[in-house]
Amino acid sequence: MTRWLRGTATIIPLVKKLEENRRNHVVLVDNKRSDVADMVPVENLKDLRGSQRERERERERERERERRNSYAIVTQRLFNYEHCYAPINYIRSGFQEIKKRTGRSKASLSTLRAWSRERAWELERQREQLRVKQRKKRVSSSESSICTTAPAARYLTRNEQLERQRHGELGKPKDKH
Repeated sequence: MTRWLRGTATIIPLVKKLEENRRNHVVLVDNKRSDVADMVPVENLKDLRGSQRERERERERERERERRNSYAIVTQRLFNYEHCYAPINYIRSGFQEIKKRTGRSKASLSTLRAWSRERAWELERQREQLRVKQRKKRVSSSESSICTTAPAARYLTRNEQLERQRHGELGKPKDKH
């Protein structure tokens, strides 16, 4: 919706009204040439009003709004370099994680930090379990390799081992005739 103005005396109250109604444009009509009308954005009217500080404050508010809205950037920064606890795929799943745990699209930094710590401990436990498993496997494989007749039996692939067992070359005592 547009408003027709005659002269600049009515601009300032209209700007206030525009800000209240959140309209984008106003039509200005020049007194000397009333046949020519220009569409002027509200920002230009603010310039006419000469409120440099107001514009600066508005820009600052806009920046703050963007900062608050960029949860992706926050989580990425958190999981990427601020707290190097979690791997890249966990950063990608950050949004799903927040959604799953809170049912909302955002979470506080302290909450995210706590989650990343939990996740780090969980990963460390998994790694430790894997190490133990591999250690056990190494011990058992070295024990089993003692009874094999072929010295390179441990380095064969599973298929090759099965093949050799079928032919009686591996792990079976040979007849001494």
